[in-house]
Amino acid sequence: MFKNFNNIDGLRYGLSQKSDGPMELARNGLANAPHRRKFFMRQGIGPAKTVSPDQPHSARVKKVGADDTGKVIPLVDGLFTDAPKVFLTATVADCFPIYFYNPVSKSVGLVHSGWRGTVGNIVGEMLKAMAGNPADIFVGIGPGIGSCHFEIKDDVVENFNGYPEAIIHRAGKIFVDLPKIIRKQLIESGVNNQNIETCGECAFCKKEKYFSFRRDKPKSVEAMIGYIGLS
Repeated sequence: MFKNFNNIDGLRYGLSQKSDGPMELARNGLANAPHRRKFFMRQGIGPAKTVSPDQPHSARVKKVGADDTGKVIPLVDGLFTDAPKVFLTATVADCFPIYFYNPVSKSVGLVHSGWRGTVGNIVGEMLKAMAGNPADIFVGIGPGIGSCHFEIKDDVVENFNGYPEAIIHRAGKIFVDLPKIIRKQLIESGVNNQNIETCGECAFCKKEKYFSFRRDKPKSVEAMIGYIGLS
């Protein structure tokens, strides 16, 4: 998915697809979620080695370690760790999974960034929490809803007033380019532009590959799961 992440010794990351089945929400438990368990077993990762945020659409992040594996961490949308064999996860279905790797501190991070988390600058919060020099960090922005389909109404647009370059007026409708905002926030936080990669795939457009909450409007949430960790 990201060239900067490939061929790094010990770094493991990825994202499930629609064909892997819907990944149960974290609050339903980690080890007992059948699709989640099967997916991680195929990756050679024991489900008990994963840890997940509760994902209340916040901009809060937290450091976790080996004692947190198998748990759901409440009230946060991002996790980071410098512990080996701890695999961070996030479920997404239009929201963006954003992956962080610091080769100097040998630490990784993962955030779930919907529009609220983006407006709250969750990536900036992650960079502050991970500490160190942001210029050392590599970031990958996974698939999510693109500006082609992320339509907002007048009552929401004021949340994006700080990012006029990401607001698109088209055919009498308002759309927002969330990856553009996220990249700007990362650069303003000190990440080198060349260290940022964007997957570029819109979950809404890729109907056969990804779940999309806005497109499918399921009765219960169907989502992919992203993960990252150091083996």
